[in-house]
Amino acid sequence: MIIYVSILTIFLSLMVAINNWHLNRTSVFLSFILLAVSLAGLTQHVVTSAQSPFWVAIVFNNFAPLWYLTGPLLLWYTRAVIRDDIKFSTFDLFHLIPFLIHLVGITPHLLSPFEHKMAIANELINYPSHLGKLNVNWLVSVEVNLIARPVSLILYSAYSLYSFVGHSSALNQKDNPVPMGQGKNFKRWYFAFSTILLVLGTNYLLAGIQFMAADDDSASFYKLTFASINTFLISFLPVLLLVFPDVIYGLPRRKTSEPTAATGFKAEVPKKESDLSELLSKPERNPYFEELANRVMKCFEQDKMFLDPDFSVDRLALKIEVPRHHVYYLFNSIIGQKFTVLKNNYRVRHAQELLRKTDLTRFTIDSVGEQSGFSSRSNFYSCFREVTGQSPTDFLQAEGKSH
Repeated sequence: MIIYVSILTIFLSLMVAINNWHLNRTSVFLSFILLAVSLAGLTQHVVTSAQSPFWVAIVFNNFAPLWYLTGPLLLWYTRAVIRDDIKFSTFDLFHLIPFLIHLVGITPHLLSPFEHKMAIANELINYPSHLGKLNVNWLVSVEVNLIARPVSLILYSAYSLYSFVGHSSALNQKDNPVPMGQGKNFKRWYFAFSTILLVLGTNYLLAGIQFMAADDDSASFYKLTFASINTFLISFLPVLLLVFPDVIYGLPRRKTSEPTAATGFKAEVPKKESDLSELLSKPERNPYFEELANRVMKCFEQDKMFLDPDFSVDRLALKIEVPRHHVYYLFNSIIGQKFTVLKNNYRVRHAQELLRKTDLTRFTIDSVGEQSGFSSRSNFYSCFREVTGQSPTDFLQAEGKSH
């Protein structure tokens, strides 16, 4: 089962990185953590259960250095979430030392002919206890790695949890700069995720100790109990992302000096700027997002940025000078409507006004779509029908105009 779970998690980790690179780059740390853990699970299965020399030669020892990155990645992820920013210092390079040492140590193995790797694979399958005798790392022994890798994950997980606990107490305060709902959800997610990594590291450590303590005849990489626990823990990681999908937004927050109106928007488009207050609901107060929401709506109402065919979240974030993931979070969790939906609503409303006023003996319906920000005729017609329930032609007939 773990092979399917590991492959699924590898796929999920890649999707998280690709889809969220522009949304919130902090999620890339999360993606690589999932990738490293899933590759460890895949290696465990292939080496201990698959009994295929070819696949053992493919995975054995080739991904081992990544395990030393799991802890630092968790630390950087935690720090980036707490700060709502990604910043590195020269000291962060020290976290890479174990990874680099292990990578240099296995370089001869990585560059060795595939026939040599096949020979090692056959020996591992037939004589698991010979693992310590194989020359697969010329700098660090197998015994040291069996202990050092899980201990590294345990220490980093414990420290990251400690750091987040110190920060999370502020999330329970009513005047905290993080939206209350997002803070609670992220806290639940983070504790579950970090605890799983902590237990996973402990389980790998116990498995390593068990392997080294066994005699030659009974030595095996993982007893059934350890393997079952690993399978359960790794399989639970993608489930957490499904339960808490909004963790990709991190903890977006900025402090502002003066609160404005209550936060939150309903989905409908305001008829005019003075009706903006009608969009506001009161699920929770957050001065930063209250201010940000009004700045975003100003871009729609006054600046009419939606008339630009290339109008995007990136351009909106650049205009109001905030990180992209703040804008994404604002639309999905505060305004309660996706950016593309709101943009199309405004464009269609603008098109309706033009259709009422434009002399269609001189201008075409398609030109109205272009003036409203639509990049193509098909896009204009499909969005118009989706928003109004009728085509532009039907709308004109209902308004008593011919074209």
